[in-house]
Amino acid sequence: MSKTTGRDDRTRSVPSATQGTSRRGFPMDESHDPLRLVKQLHQILAADKLSVGFLLGAGCPCSVRVPNDNGSGTVPLIAGIDGLTATVSEALSNADRMAEPFHRLRDVLNEDGASNPNIEIMLSKIRSLRDAAGTGEVRGLSGESLRELDREICKTIWKTVERTLPGDGTPYHCLADFAGGRRIPPLEVFTTNYDLLVEQALESRRVPFFDGFVGSSRPFFDQQSIEDDALPDRWALLWKLHGSINWRFDRTTNVISRSLDPSDGDELLIHPSHLKYDESRRMPYLVMIDRLKAFLRNERRPVALFVVGHSFSDDHLNATLLEGLSSPWRKCVSLSCQVKWL
Repeated sequence: MSKTTGRDDRTRSVPSATQGTSRRGFPMDESHDPLRLVKQLHQILAADKLSVGFLLGAGCPCSVRVPNDNGSGTVPLIAGIDGLTATVSEALSNADRMAEPFHRLRDVLNEDGASNPNIEIMLSKIRSLRDAAGTGEVRGLSGESLRELDREICKTIWKTVERTLPGDGTPYHCLADFAGGRRIPPLEVFTTNYDLLVEQALESRRVPFFDGFVGSSRPFFDQQSIEDDALPDRWALLWKLHGSINWRFDRTTNVISRSLDPSDGDELLIHPSHLKYDESRRMPYLVMIDRLKAFLRNERRPVALFVVGHSFSDDHLNATLLEGLSSPWRKCVSLSCQVKWL
């Protein structure tokens, strides 16, 4: 999906066909003109005074294919949310200490109408029950078992999505090349993914970027640097809307740092919907969402947001996008494709 806004029509996205409506209420084209679409996208990306952003969803790592274990074909470098949920469910079901509380958690979710929950729904339920349980018990689960479930799920997510980009010609590297060619305004990348693939691509192309953390030995989250918006023009901007496998929270010092070392924090900041709505503004997620809102509300120049590999299953994020697209002079084009891997 791309979106442009402005006070005139000089940089405006033009739908390639009759507009329809997606099942989640987003406008979308019902037919496809590839030549017109390519020309339109080229014009948008070539506009040097346009603020360009990309919103990358869980489908993006699936576009990077690697050989499977027996060499008979390829598999995604990182599975989508369904694959990640299956991996976590299998790991916890087969863990002696975690199997019983995990199965009880699934029973609770089923009782509440979530018969096929994904990993973020599970984490949301765990954290809401954990807050209610405290040092006691709620719905057959103790506060300690819920805290342990949280840690084990996040640890499994970390082990599953900690992957390295193969070669240097992936779509992530293409995005990094595009980021490196922009100066004013810089490219802004928003992602709901926990992995480090964007960081790897930017670093491999030597593109400087800012992700909300400052420092060297143990970078810490600095909200003031984000809100001041006084950053070098040539730096790309990376905003991880759902947290990251290298964001850690130290409960002793209340410091959020960027590190893969468990000694730098006992809790990974991978945010499900429960935390997205209930944490204070100083928590990274709400600060990152504020950056997306500020990008969409830009009154100084027209903007274009390309949404890639995103399922629109996050209601809070959907509300932010719809709010940003609400003005009558803003256009939205929904783009989708299906690829069959042989």
